[in-house]
Amino acid sequence: MIQLDELAPEERTYLKSLLPGRNLQALAERMRQQLVARLGERVLVCSLPDGSARALPEGNEPDIKIDRELSSAWLAIRYGGTTETKSWDVRDATLLLPFASLIRRALAETVINMGDGAAWPEFMSLQVSIGLQQGKVEILWNSGLAMTWARRAIRGNA
Repeated sequence: MIQLDELAPEERTYLKSLLPGRNLQALAERMRQQLVARLGERVLVCSLPDGSARALPEGNEPDIKIDRELSSAWLAIRYGGTTETKSWDVRDATLLLPFASLIRRALAETVINMGDGAAWPEFMSLQVSIGLQQGKVEILWNSGLAMTWARRAIRGNA
């Protein structure tokens, strides 16, 4: 049997970059797990092809956009209803802060779990189904600072 040398860190990083969907799949699964645990509903999350990216937000905090239908489903279930019973009009954005925090937490945990060598896109789009409602979650961030941001977010300082 031939003995091979261990891969250099640069080689490992290059090989990880060949699987760009791996990070998004891990994020989608982590989000799904957290939503199921929080809501007790059937949830599906999958990554979508890259969309049209916008200008990067100031600093290194991710900019998270949640579709109105998804926001409505979140609120309906959080306040004891179902996704079929009532459509919520989201006028007070502070009601959605726990939903955005769950997404941020899932992103931070996934970044930490994937390690320093993981390459993250600056724009990510996820299709989310909660019960019978579907919508998109879009995340725009400075992916070059992913690990720094994730460590700070996990410590609760973000």
